[in-house]
Amino acid sequence: MARQRSRLQTWRQTLHHYYESNARDAHRFRYALLAFDLFTVLFIVVTSFLPHGPVIEWLDIAFGLIILADFIARLAISRTPLREFLYPATWADIAAIVSFLAPIVGEAAGFLRILRTVRLLHSYQLLAGFARTARGSASARRSCWRWCIFRFSSSS
Repeated sequence: MARQRSRLQTWRQTLHHYYESNARDAHRFRYALLAFDLFTVLFIVVTSFLPHGPVIEWLDIAFGLIILADFIARLAISRTPLREFLYPATWADIAAIVSFLAPIVGEAAGFLRILRTVRLLHSYQLLAGFARTARGSASARRSCWRWCIFRFSSSS
């Protein structure tokens, strides 16, 4: 029992390191999350113009499982996991997870595809975190503004 508790604690500490610390590898991890969010948005846009066959359904499921893993990890490191459900970004992630995993239960869930775009709230939170950790860095602010301009122009 103590061994399981120790493994769980080590797992949480590792997650906390990657999601919250200022270490170089943690920054790389969060940049990878941001790149994943960008790729997810690109996937949503591109596949909205394609017929939805089995390949896209499998990719949907893969995206859904990755987003679910990220969601579980963020809940695991939260000091108050239930409080996370008060934030719109949490519900945006839940909507994205449901929409991506809908093919598992055989649902076409075409109407849920629009909910995937609310995943952008997570990208915004990541950018805000980068801005905080940069502590006034001009290049970080420029990067955030460029990302916001990109998102605004690509959604129009």
